[in-house]
Amino acid sequence: VVYVSDTFGLKIYQLKNNKISQFAFGEVVDGPNGLLVVNGDLYVASWGLPQKDWSTKVPGQIFKISIQTKEKKFVTKAPLGNLD
Repeated sequence: VVYVSDTFGLKIYQLKNNKISQFAFGEVVDGPNGLLVVNGDLYVASWGLPQKDWSTKVPGQIFKISIQTKEKKFVTKAPLGNLD
């Protein structure tokens, strides 16, 4: 299984068994950028919601999404920056 982030498109794709699908999308993924799978969770380093010039009104955070339930939990308590 491979996960791919589309930061500007606010999407995370999953490639599984030669099929691509959207794993998570919209503002809930907060400009996903860096991805890491650990123990059934997909950790996301977010950029924040990018504007057309890549600036953000609120910087990104680190959060995780359960691969099984898609429940989102923040790892950091406050925005950190434009994470990569």
